[in-house]
Amino acid sequence: MIASALLEEKNKAQKRLDEQANHDLEQYFRNAHHNVEKLAQKFGFKIRYEDIKGGFLTPVREESTTTTE
Repeated sequence: MIASALLEEKNKAQKRLDEQANHDLEQYFRNAHHNVEKLAQKFGFKIRYEDIKGGFLTPVREESTTTTE
């Protein structure tokens, strides 16, 4: 993997956020949502979520569960 100061800082931040959420993905996203709402309020913009028409997203590529090597 190519290392750079920016990637190292991103990885440190993600690790810190993961630890704050006690390695719980749902809590990680709740915390992230809360932080985004605070930033939006601070800078005076509104966060909008919309439904995707047609239901679920279609994966670009499906991973195979078996390998044929």
